[in-house]
Amino acid sequence: MKNTPGQGECAPVEQKALLETLLQMALDHRMHERFYTARDFQWAADLRRHANRLATVAERLESISQQALNAAGGVKSTLEADAPLSISQMEMINYRDVVPFMAILWYGHGGEPPEFKEITGELTGRMWAMRETSKMLLEYMNKHFEGNEAALIVSDSRFLEGSLWRMRITTGLYKVATYYRLAAENMAMALKSLESAPLEGKGLLEAGNRTSAVAMLKSAQAHLNEAATHLGVAATELGKDEERWQRSQAALEAIIGTVRAKRA
Repeated sequence: MKNTPGQGECAPVEQKALLETLLQMALDHRMHERFYTARDFQWAADLRRHANRLATVAERLESISQQALNAAGGVKSTLEADAPLSISQMEMINYRDVVPFMAILWYGHGGEPPEFKEITGELTGRMWAMRETSKMLLEYMNKHFEGNEAALIVSDSRFLEGSLWRMRITTGLYKVATYYRLAAENMAMALKSLESAPLEGKGLLEAGNRTSAVAMLKSAQAHLNEAATHLGVAATELGKDEERWQRSQAALEAIIGTVRAKRA
C-alpha cells in the first residue's frame, strides 16, 4: 500500500523541495567539510604544540633550586634601570636550548614574556569558535532528528538508502559538535590555569611563585592535551563524511530522477 502524505511520504511539492534541499546540502557541505577536516587536524596539532611549550617551561622552572637562584645574583642587564633579574638568573630561567623552538623568553625587566599573551589570545579565539560552531551544529542536527530524515522513510529502496546515509551524516555531525564543545571547555580550563599562573620573571625569584607557576602550567598543559584529543577525534569523524556525502548525493540524485520520471 502506497504511503499517503503524513504517513511517511511528503506531498509532491513539499517532497520535491525537501529532496532538492537535501541534495543542495550534500553538494555544498561535502566541499565545506574538506576544509574543516584539515583545519581541525591542524588546530589539534597546534594545541599539542602549545601544551609542549608550557610543559617545557614548567619542567625548566621546576629544576631550579632556590639556593642556586640566590647565588646567581650579580651582574644585571644595563638595558633596564634596576633590573630585578641578573644575567645569570635569566640564564637559569630561560631554557636556551629550546628557545628557538618555543620562543618563550624572559627579559631583565622581570615582566611576563609576551608569548604567553600570544598563546592565550589564540586559545580564546579558538575556544569561542568551537563553542559557537558546536551550538550551531547541534541546533541543525536536532532539527534533522526531529523530522527531516523521517520524511525519507518510504517503501522504496532509493528513499531508504537516502534515509540511511542522511542519518549517518546527522549522527556523525552530532558527534563532531559534541567533541567541539569538549575541546572548547578544555581550552577554557587551560586559559583559567594560565591566568592563575604567576609568570612575571621577578616573581619567579621566589620559590612559592615558581611552585605555583609550575602547577598552573602543568594544569594548562593537561587541559590542552585533552582539547587536542577531542579535536583530533572530531577531525577524524568529520573526515568520514566524505563517503557519507557521496553516498547521500548518489541516493538523492537517484530519487530525484525517479520522481521527475514519474511526473513526465
